[in-house]
Amino acid sequence: MITPKSPEVDLGIITLSPTSQAVEGVTITGRKEMMTHSLDKKVVNVEKDLANIGGSALDVMQNVPSVTVDFDGNVSLRGSSNVNILIDGKPSQMTSLDQLPAAMIESVEVVTNPSVKYDPDGMAGIINIVLKKQKITGTNGMVSLNAGTNNRYMGSVNLNFKKDAWNFFTNIDYRHFTMSGYSNSTSKNDFGSVAKLDQVGDFDRKMDFGGARFGVDYTFGSKNTLSFTSWFNGRIVAGDDLLKSTSYDGLNQVSNYYQQKRHSTSKDGIESDITLSYRKEFETKGRNLTVDLFVSTGDEISNSDQTKDFYNNIYTLPALEKTETLSPGLSYTLQSDYVTPIGNGGRLETGVKADIKNPTNDYSIWNYNYTTNIWDLDTQYSNDFDYKLQVYSAYASYSNTLGKLAYTTGIRVEESHSESKQKTTDQNYKKNLISYFPSLHLKYTIVENHDLSLSYSRRINRPRSRVLNPFTIKQDQENISYGNPTINPEYVNSYEIGYGFQKNKTNVTTTFFYRQTDDVIAQQVSLNNGIYETTYDNLNKSVNYGFETVASSPLFKWWRVNASYSYFHAEIDGAGVTSDAKSSNSWTTKASSSITLPFKIEFQQSFNYRSPIVTSGTGGHGFSAGGQGKMKEMWSMDMGLKKDIMKGKGSLSLRISDIFKTTTYYSTTYGTNFERSYERGRDSQMIFVGFTYKINDYRRSSKKQSDTNDNTMDDFQ
Repeated sequence: MITPKSPEVDLGIITLSPTSQAVEGVTITGRKEMMTHSLDKKVVNVEKDLANIGGSALDVMQNVPSVTVDFDGNVSLRGSSNVNILIDGKPSQMTSLDQLPAAMIESVEVVTNPSVKYDPDGMAGIINIVLKKQKITGTNGMVSLNAGTNNRYMGSVNLNFKKDAWNFFTNIDYRHFTMSGYSNSTSKNDFGSVAKLDQVGDFDRKMDFGGARFGVDYTFGSKNTLSFTSWFNGRIVAGDDLLKSTSYDGLNQVSNYYQQKRHSTSKDGIESDITLSYRKEFETKGRNLTVDLFVSTGDEISNSDQTKDFYNNIYTLPALEKTETLSPGLSYTLQSDYVTPIGNGGRLETGVKADIKNPTNDYSIWNYNYTTNIWDLDTQYSNDFDYKLQVYSAYASYSNTLGKLAYTTGIRVEESHSESKQKTTDQNYKKNLISYFPSLHLKYTIVENHDLSLSYSRRINRPRSRVLNPFTIKQDQENISYGNPTINPEYVNSYEIGYGFQKNKTNVTTTFFYRQTDDVIAQQVSLNNGIYETTYDNLNKSVNYGFETVASSPLFKWWRVNASYSYFHAEIDGAGVTSDAKSSNSWTTKASSSITLPFKIEFQQSFNYRSPIVTSGTGGHGFSAGGQGKMKEMWSMDMGLKKDIMKGKGSLSLRISDIFKTTTYYSTTYGTNFERSYERGRDSQMIFVGFTYKINDYRRSSKKQSDTNDNTMDDFQ
């Protein structure tokens, strides 16, 4: 008998007689867990989520724990919109996540307290979207077609071919989407000629997205891999807006009324992401070298034609206006990372990186002159803004274990040079910084299946170009905005402590977090001469803390549930912050239930709820809501069905989003002697039907193969 004291037993000579038997090919399939955890990240496998059928990356984000998406498509993590979103471990010039079909996404990695090998950008952390990529010998692929209510269509093709040292893959997609909605707002103030302003609006959008991704991997000498990936995206968005604005004086009498019609188009030239990578595996196990070159380009062009009719006591000709916005962008990234075992079970990781970004914005506005019958350039609002950011960094990280304790510690050093240039007014602003970003991650196994984790990291949130541009932008007759070129970046100290349990496909994690942010970037709204002005400034500091619990478990073989709960508390200190906005409490909860019905029909229902919240105009919900105030609660429910056909090679699906049509956004903004309330909604209730066909089953065969996805955060920092 084998025991701990006698781990070896001599069984003598055992004779084996060979025999052979012909068997049919065997295909091994398995269902991935909805969520997995490692020392510094959690991975959400979204490929099988029925709530994503016919949707985009934004629909995927709606069902990721700790992540919320607002009316304008802004993504927040743990209550903060200051999150660094990557695709295959790299930044992208992609204008909106709506351009990325959900059918192309394999998983979403959430890193709330990244180690030093990751870029420190993003106060709340990193969300990495991992795209599908197979490495199975032969030809395999998948074709997806979806159609939805109100003329919504989507199709995608994923193909892969692998033979010997070569691996080729491609993804092609097209998406046609329409949307309509409304907005209502009321503004009140205690002074000025306009005491109240009511604005009622409607909008319609027609959007076309298309993309193509091609890549090749070549392995030579068994230890070297050279990879090339190109990804091209295009986008055309056409919209019609109608805004009715009514002004009232102090006696509640109508003082002015106008109606504004606008037709707009926005299109990208061709957005492209090009990656060239080299990976060297050495003879020593765990020792490798990677070199990556990444180039991303974007070229967005937006145009609008606007007619404004004034209805006063005296009829006036309608004001005609047209605008054009040119927003080309270019970024380069060159990095190299080296990993080697060191000492007794240790691992040393080092790397260097150069990151150069150059987004620009050239905005022109023309007013029609009835006297001369020509379009006059409005020099008060037309401007050309150029922004350049260069970041050079190096890091070193060491990992090891001490009994039941696993740890990783390191430091990252960054030198940055930024230059903002307002070409119209010939204003230049430069800022040079040297910053240090340490991190520490600990994980202790209490007993089998139970562990504790502790982590710390320092991070940065750099102001975006629109926050820096000092030139005035006119939204409409009563609203303008302008940036602050002297604003400083935010620095964040982030702490986490967590507990995890995993056994028999049941996962439960609870994490407590605390963040202190210095030089908080906040939105400031003021009322001057009847015009609402929005700008940005640094406040003193903010403190955010809370906890989240995520659980996933099979109740029966045919029924699995996933649920999460997140609580956030925020406190902010700074001039101009009203007492009601100095602190806030909020919480979100998400739940999904997956059931296998008779005839092997898969059924899934999901529920999302966000509580009321007080906003401060900072990088959390208030950043996207606009200013200091509050937002009402919001909830929605989705459902989906799926049935495999054609012996598993095909499947039919059905998805209904926002079943009860409850996705409406209400918010109120407060300022000195004024108050503004908003209500916005859209046709969020949608029905999609879909068909998917697998080429050669698009699954792993029984033969052992390397199927490592090279685009996870383990490979790109």
